[in-house]
Amino acid sequence: MKKAVLGVLVAALGASHALAQHPGRKQDFHPSVSPDGSQAVFYSYREPDFPDLFLMDIGTGQTANLTSTENLWEIEPEWSPVDNRIAYSRGASMGALEVVVHDLATNEITRLGSGVNVSWSPDGTQLIWMDRGDLQIADVDTGRVRTIEIPDLPGQVSEPAWAETDHSLVFVVGSGGENNNERFDVFWHDMNSGETRQLTDTVNQETHPRLVDNGATLIFAGALETREPSLYRMNLETGEIGRLFTEEFATMYTYFPSVGPDGATIYFEAGDWGTGQFNLFAVPSDGAEAPRALVRN
Repeated sequence: MKKAVLGVLVAALGASHALAQHPGRKQDFHPSVSPDGSQAVFYSYREPDFPDLFLMDIGTGQTANLTSTENLWEIEPEWSPVDNRIAYSRGASMGALEVVVHDLATNEITRLGSGVNVSWSPDGTQLIWMDRGDLQIADVDTGRVRTIEIPDLPGQVSEPAWAETDHSLVFVVGSGGENNNERFDVFWHDMNSGETRQLTDTVNQETHPRLVDNGATLIFAGALETREPSLYRMNLETGEIGRLFTEEFATMYTYFPSVGPDGATIYFEAGDWGTGQFNLFAVPSDGAEAPRALVRN
C-alpha cells in the first residue's frame, strides 16, 4: 500500500471532510499497519454517534476517513500482511456485527459472516475470528467458512491472533474467577498438531495477545501491577513477564497491541476513560525506547 492512497482519499472526499476535525473528541482505537509500514488503519469515535475507520500516514501523522457512515459500527480493522485489503467488523449494533473485507484497490467489500476479533493468516489467504464463543476460519478468496474445534477449554474463546510466521494461534479464554469475577487467560494452539497450552494463569484479566520475535515472545494487555491495564512481554521459554513500559503510562488504560511489519514495533492505544481521550502510540517490542504518539490531527 503506497502513501499515495491517503492523498487520493483526501482529494476524492475533500480535505475539509476527510481530515479529522474533532480535536475535542479523540477516541482512537485498534491500530493496524500496512505491509510496507507507511500507513495504519484504526477506528475512532471522532464522528458523531458511530465509530468509523480512518487511514493514517505514519510519517506525517495525518489522518483521513476510510469510512463515514451514519448508521453502522465499523470497528477492529486489521490490514492484510501482504496486500491492500482491510478486514473489520461492521453492523447496525454491537450485537449484530459481521466480518467484511475491504479491498482498497477496487473499493469492493466482501461479506464473510457474523463475528468480531478478526486476524489474518501470515500469507493473507485466510482470516480467523470469534463468533458467539466459537472460532471461525475463512478462505478469503472463496468465502468458505468453517469452525475450529478446540476441546477441553475452560470457557469461551475470543480475540484470536495468528502468529506472524506459522500455523499457530494465541487467543483469550474467559472463565469464572474468584468472587464470581470473570477471568481471562491467554492460550496457544497449533492448528496442525492440535496441541493447546495455557500461557497465562492469574486471577487478573490478560487480553489482546500478540506474538513477536518469531513466536518466542507474547505481548498482551493486563492489570498485573496496577489497576489500569498495561502492556506486558512474556518470554514463552522461561515464563518471565515484565511490563513493556512503565512510568509515563502508569495511570493510562492501554489496549490492543498490534505488530508492525518489521516485527520489532508494537502499535497500541492508550488513554483515560475519565477524560474520554484515547490516542495511538508505537513502541519497540523490546521496550528499549519510550512510546511515541502517532496521530497529529
